[in-house]
Amino acid sequence: MSDTRPQTFGEQAAKFSLYAPGMAFLLGAMTSRTEGAVRIAIGGLNLLLLVAGLIFGIVALSLIKKYGKERILGRAIAGVVINAVLLLAVATLLLPLMTAGNVRAKVAAGTWHMKSNPDPTVTKADLTFNSDGTYVADMTQRSLDLHMTGHWTFSRLHDIGMTIENVNGITPKTSESLVLGNVESVDDKQMTLRTDKGKEFYQR
Repeated sequence: MSDTRPQTFGEQAAKFSLYAPGMAFLLGAMTSRTEGAVRIAIGGLNLLLLVAGLIFGIVALSLIKKYGKERILGRAIAGVVINAVLLLAVATLLLPLMTAGNVRAKVAAGTWHMKSNPDPTVTKADLTFNSDGTYVADMTQRSLDLHMTGHWTFSRLHDIGMTIENVNGITPKTSESLVLGNVESVDDKQMTLRTDKGKEFYQR
């Protein structure tokens, strides 16, 4: 015979904690084809579900003394563990991307003038990284002045990649891609790049 006893708040909280990850998964699956602001909003809602699931699981555990362990303990523990693991996984994925986004924004905010570098053949380098993914580079290498344009990329590991698409007004038959260096530090006035040959220092 089914139990018609009304559920306590502790049981309801434990159930929500256990089911929240499943609801987030189903919502994400049903809206996987969305893009832009809608996709960001759905991602935020899924994150809120996981946070709420963790909180309700903890609340359910705190209510065991009042309502007893039955129908609460197992669900609440499982809910807390699953939600915590998923939130940790999300943080592990998102934090590097957020950090990379902030560093990229600083790199793209103006023109950098090289102050020192370990390569004696390069005596000048003025680099402008635009927020739309294009760049302009004016360099003097082995007494040869070079004006280069193309596109640049920024990885989550803070590597600056450059595709050379035009040199002194001439478009090469094939675009050359290279890694300029790894951004070791950057602020509003200075940037330090770590390259294969050593460190390069730039200023605004």
